[in-house]
Amino acid sequence: MHTKLLPLALGAILLGCATQAVAENSEAETPPEERKAKDAEVNDVPQAVIDHIAYLEELEARYPDMGKVDVEALVEQEGEKAALLYCKAIGFDGPCTIDETKEDARFVAVDGGTVAAKGTALRWWSWLSASNFTAVGVIPETRACASVPYQPLPLITIAMDDEDRRNNNGRSGWIGATTSDRNTTWRFCKVNQSGFGNDFAALAHASADANYAVLKLGATCPSGARTIARWQDNEDWRNANWSSGNTYPNVNVRGRNWLTYYCHFDGGKAGTSGLMGGFPWMSFRYGVFAGNRMPSQYAAAYGDVYQDDEDWFNVNDWTGLFNTQTMGGGSNTWRRLVKVR
Repeated sequence: MHTKLLPLALGAILLGCATQAVAENSEAETPPEERKAKDAEVNDVPQAVIDHIAYLEELEARYPDMGKVDVEALVEQEGEKAALLYCKAIGFDGPCTIDETKEDARFVAVDGGTVAAKGTALRWWSWLSASNFTAVGVIPETRACASVPYQPLPLITIAMDDEDRRNNNGRSGWIGATTSDRNTTWRFCKVNQSGFGNDFAALAHASADANYAVLKLGATCPSGARTIARWQDNEDWRNANWSSGNTYPNVNVRGRNWLTYYCHFDGGKAGTSGLMGGFPWMSFRYGVFAGNRMPSQYAAAYGDVYQDDEDWFNVNDWTGLFNTQTMGGGSNTWRRLVKVR
């Protein structure tokens, strides 16, 4: 994601294409107290978020193809720094970790004094280990990331509070375990890239119709993928954004706007790991972000989700969004989904 996004004082962005009618122009109904809240927010991107974004950009510039990298060595060099920058971006003063003792696992603070005393012996950043440095998220059909008797994968939840007034959210077809009503809750199963085959790569079908994207859940994307980032301006007034699970590197900025990352694979464009003849088998049914022209040999069902984002002084933005049929939008956001297994 380019740091050109970060001032966020460029004014409202023109409406983009969508899967249904565009927003209803309810700006005039925005109450004064909400307008004041946005005025205070719009130039107030935390420095920690800026540092996190800049680091990810710089890391991908140094390592453009993870298929050529010794990931374990890279994590030894970069893991703690990457994790600490993220902890600060999501609001902690120092180290943080995932509390997996509860079903809705959340990030919690790690005692800085304990870390300093134990030094590198305390690997508090193990949630950003070599096994998940290039992890991705797929969309499960149900709220379960495995079927019996398989060991389930981690379930990641990203909940977005959409526009309150004249809400124009929409959905159609297959959307898996996604909840789309007046707000939108995205659910993903976290899949680590194993390096032993059955990993995600570009489809062998050399066409933009075969483009697809998955949620980025590691510091870098797998070989052959490029990063797309969305700064999504969620409801300003009494915002109820939330998340659970290891959402790294995605950030719920001050609890009001979501910064989400995606790994986009262009059809027929091979990385070091080659091309896929079909999508990997999992122990559950799942989908990805892909266009409604995804070839039928890969697609079992098609769908889409349309989000009515904040109307007042909307500051949505994209980076890396080109040559794709998977997602888009200007001051509102649409994403297309395809069930692939």
